[in-house]
Amino acid sequence: MKVILKSWQPGVEVVTLICVIRSHTGLSLTDAKQRVEAFLAGIPIEIDFDDAARLAEFNDTMKTIGVVSEEV
Repeated sequence: MKVILKSWQPGVEVVTLICVIRSHTGLSLTDAKQRVEAFLAGIPIEIDFDDAARLAEFNDTMKTIGVVSEEV
């Protein structure tokens, strides 16, 4: 299962986004930061999940902080 981060609302906090990605994926700080920087540069990023509940929780959190994500 994958989720694609597609776009964001004005005011998204970069540090919050990095922290959320790290807490839900287990990525290192460097990897999460690189993905967020690519995302903010306009590149959609894919994140893999092996648990549907965890993916749903991640999508809910993204929505709360102003990031548009899509499950694929």
